[in-house]
Amino acid sequence: MFEFTFGMVAIRIKIIIVFTIIRLTIFGILLMRWGSNRKYAILGGHRAVAQVISYEVCIFILILALTFI
Repeated sequence: MFEFTFGMVAIRIKIIIVFTIIRLTIFGILLMRWGSNRKYAILGGHRAVAQVISYEVCIFILILALTFI
């Protein structure tokens, strides 16, 4: 029987999986702000998500470039 383990996956795929899991925190931020049901909290939540995404894109591109080199 074939068992799939995380150790068998190539390093490039591991990095993509880790970044995908890290990106799930964005949904938590949005749901917390939306749950407060206040206009400025929702706007602040969108601002926080935009900042997180902008930082993650730069880090993701940098690490992918280093990985593929």
